[in-house]
This record gives sequence, C-alpha cells and structure tokens, in this order.
Amino acid sequence: MMLQQNMKHTISFTLILLLCLSLIPFVHSTDTRIFYIQAETDDGEVFGQNSNYAIAHSTGSLDTDLLYVGQRLSDSTYYVYRSFLKFDTSIIVDDNTVIEAKLYLYKFNDYSTDDFNFRLQKWTGDTPITISDFTEFDGINYDDGLKGSSNWGATSNYINVTDFSLINKTGYTRICLRSDQDINETPPTTSEYFVFQDYSILPGVTPYLQIIVTSEYDFVDDNTSNVDSIADKGSYSNFTTQQYCDGIYDNITEEAVAGEGYEDFTTYTEGGAEAGQISQTSSRASWDTLERQDEAYLFKSYGAAHFGDFEHLLDVNVTENEAGDSDSRTMVVFWCLTNATGAFPALVTSI
Repeated sequence: MMLQQNMKHTISFTLILLLCLSLIPFVHSTDTRIFYIQAETDDGEVFGQNSNYAIAHSTGSLDTDLLYVGQRLSDSTYYVYRSFLKFDTSIIVDDNTVIEAKLYLYKFNDYSTDDFNFRLQKWTGDTPITISDFTEFDGINYDDGLKGSSNWGATSNYINVTDFSLINKTGYTRICLRSDQDINETPPTTSEYFVFQDYSILPGVTPYLQIIVTSEYDFVDDNTSNVDSIADKGSYSNFTTQQYCDGIYDNITEEAVAGEGYEDFTTYTEGGAEAGQISQTSSRASWDTLERQDEAYLFKSYGAAHFGDFEHLLDVNVTENEAGDSDSRTMVVFWCLTNATGAFPALVTSI
C-alpha cells in the first residue's frame, strides 16, 4: 500500500491513520480486472466488387454473415472485403482505466497469395449490417499493425489494440476490420484475403475482446454510510465505508511519499487489541500476520486547532491475498480522521 499525503494545517481534529483493522473497508485502492466480451450475434461483412478498382473500393455490393478481410482480383473483377463486429462493453465502468485490449479471432481459412496486415478502425455504423456500412468507418488505425496473414498461425490469435479510445465504456464498441492494402488503396494483383469465424454457438471460435482495466476508488459504500463518493470526502469529519473481499489480506505495506505534509510513521503509536504486529520505519508501515477479527492500527494526535484544508491521498497496494471461503471475507480501512484519540475503535464497533 502506498500513502501520499499533502496537508495544510488548521482545524481541531485528531488525525488517526489506521494501517490495518479487520472488518472495516478500503478507503483507496487499485483493482485490476479482466473482461472477456463476445461479439454480438449480428456481426458480418460487406464487400465491393467491380472491374474498376476505385468503384469496388468505394461502393458496397453485398453483405454477408461471414468475416472476410482483404482484397482479390479474379477474372478481371476486383473484390474488397471489410468485416464489422460489435461488442457490448458497457460492463466496464466509465472511470476504469483500460491498460490492455486484444481482439481475438479464429481463422476459418487463409486465401492470401500476397501477404497483408490486419488493421482495426472504428465502425461508425450499426447493426443490422447493410451495404451502406461498407464506408462507415473513421479511417483511424487503433492497433499496432503487427498481425497479418503471414504470422496469424493455425487457428486462434489476436490483434493488439494500442489506442484505447476504440473501447466505448458506456455502450457498444464497434470495430471495422480492414487490410492495410485496402486502406492504402493498393489494387490487388492476385488473392490477398482471409476469412475468420463469425459469431457461433461453438465454444472457442466466436470473436471476443479481452480487456484489462484498473480502477481507483476511495469510497466503496455499503449503503449505510452517507459518504458515497470522492466528492463527499471533505464534508464529514468521520466516515465509514465497506468493501467485501473473498480472502484474508496478508503481506500488506504502506509507504509514505515525500512531499508537503510528509508523515514519519515512527512518530505514530500502535493501538488495538492485537497491537505489536505492525512494523514501522520513517517511510513505511507493513504487516503480514493480521487475520480476520484482529485489531491493530497506528495513530497520532495533532491536538486542537491543528488542521485546516488538506488533501490526503492514499494508494493501497496489497502484495499478497490469501484466499479464503465466503465466511473469511475481510474489510480493511486505511485512513480515518476523528475528533478524539480513542474514538476510532468505537466507530468501528458500531458499523
């Protein structure tokens, strides 16, 4: 757990910095989650065909349920294939930060004589797919451009998303899958197209997005507290929240970061029924043996008329989580401000 503190001093409260107390919640934490989101059932492809490449490249002729990507020249006719996929990514909370995204596809067949690369662009149309979707894309590449017909492999592989603005966290993510030769408007001289499996009830072949996100939260409310958002933080001298986790937290450290209001943990006093389990240095507090129902914390009294407006930021990092059953859920609070040195244990008991 990392602690960053920026404090300007003048109100009469006692600051109690609680480093670990079972059965109470997080105040600030970082959570990492992985989402696997399958394509909607109405994915598909639109292609253009004409003896004139410019017309084939700009005018859709037919839409199908298959996922063709690329171009070809056959019997003096040019074909340009573009596929369209839609994913419901609204499950991702808007304030989550996307740190990785990959589009997984399952190869049906490779018909390319000339190799090309796959590119991901934002589809600006919507389902149901019609021939008008052939030109409904923003023209911006959101991937790294490193996957193509030459290095896809035998079956399943992925295209790496590098511009996360492609992911819509408040609705649907719509993707147009194109070839780089199509984007460059380079007429094909032979066959350069690929076919992917579209939506299927068969396991393992349906297109899907794998998205990894992190979330920062200060107050995860249990609906019994009147503090339910970061904006409420400055309105109350005492606050409580709850976060349930399957497991007991072990091997936790809290570290102060130098700056205005830098706190020296060696000046804090350890309290609680299980006091004696927290190790303190000038910049770090750590523990690895506390269990459910244990009570241990560090506190420091600043006396009357000490605090004014202040900002106290905490980054919590749990270095190990010991899994437990549903009856072993642990809640931890890492920061609290009270108006009396002994007020915190009573506050916890009342939750």
